[in-house]
Amino acid sequence: MNKYNNIIRDFLLQHKQLTLGKIGSFTIVNEPAAGVDAGNVVFVADKKAETSSALLDQIAEKSGKGRGLVAADLESYLEQMRQFINIGKPYVIEDVGVVSLNKSGNYEFSRNAATLSLTSPVGQAAEQHFLPESTGGTARTGKRNGIMGLAAVIILLVLAGVGYGIYNMARNGKSNTATTDTETTEQPATDTPAAATSATASGDGTAVNPDTTAAITTTTAAPAVTTAVSGDSAHYRFVFETTASSERAHARTAQLKSFGDPAGFDSSKQEDGTFSYRLFLRQKIAIADSTRAKDSVQLYLSKSVRLVKE
Repeated sequence: MNKYNNIIRDFLLQHKQLTLGKIGSFTIVNEPAAGVDAGNVVFVADKKAETSSALLDQIAEKSGKGRGLVAADLESYLEQMRQFINIGKPYVIEDVGVVSLNKSGNYEFSRNAATLSLTSPVGQAAEQHFLPESTGGTARTGKRNGIMGLAAVIILLVLAGVGYGIYNMARNGKSNTATTDTETTEQPATDTPAAATSATASGDGTAVNPDTTAAITTTTAAPAVTTAVSGDSAHYRFVFETTASSERAHARTAQLKSFGDPAGFDSSKQEDGTFSYRLFLRQKIAIADSTRAKDSVQLYLSKSVRLVKE
């Protein structure tokens, strides 16, 4: 069982109110009945919500870790939870209730948690990613589950790129065929010596009268096609977060890289002397597919993404 499961449950039961980042807020509105841990719970979904600062302070105090590191670690856990909710697996707060995704794509809360526990397959799948390395194959299975979403995105990008390449090949093939079938193009005669010289040297070596309209073989289509194909893909950065915390930038990037994601960050110095860090995923994709790729990455990360072409 992941350590945060009990921490979140105990904090809510003790303080009667809790907000989980990009999920929503929970409020216990009355005292529990006999034999029940929590009373009636009011849930307000909010995908822009920020995690309760009191929860972060409590975890940092009890663990002895820096608050920034605790915030990054807890955000990684909640992001994993959101990913499971988004693919139809509910998030269970034991003895409190269940958060799931409704048909409208919004988070909803139900109180019937009595029939569910964190020993269910859903709870196990969510927790395996956070187990220590000593658990061996079970932990690795959880990590594989965590990167399945990104793998699907990459496969879609590859297929889109292949399809675009086939389309270009077919289009270029038609263009070359048309050029081959039309061996000559008509050009008007001119009075300049250069025009006369060109007219006397046709592609097949046949002498042509410079005073008449010349039949000239042209082969200028191939370089134009090469130029068009060379620029149909580029490296992009999918910027998904900007932070002033160096600890957050390093921790989040390392966590995504452990999933196999092409993550990185850069920094810039601000006017007040502090630094700002941009966190991003870097990928080479077809230019025509950049918008679709951006939407896929936003769905995978459950947050807004800004596309930057390198």
